[in-house]
Amino acid sequence: MKKTRKINTISAFRHMKEFRVLSLAFKVFITLNFNPITLNSES
Repeated sequence: MKKTRKINTISAFRHMKEFRVLSLAFKVFITLNFNPITLNSES
């Protein structure tokens, strides 16, 4: 039982890491898409 629990926690941690990377990439993608628009509207 301890082994399965350890594997589950490791897999969950891995999924959390993947989700973090995905959300970070998504934020960068949004900023890259919207930054030129805001700069153009300002100037």
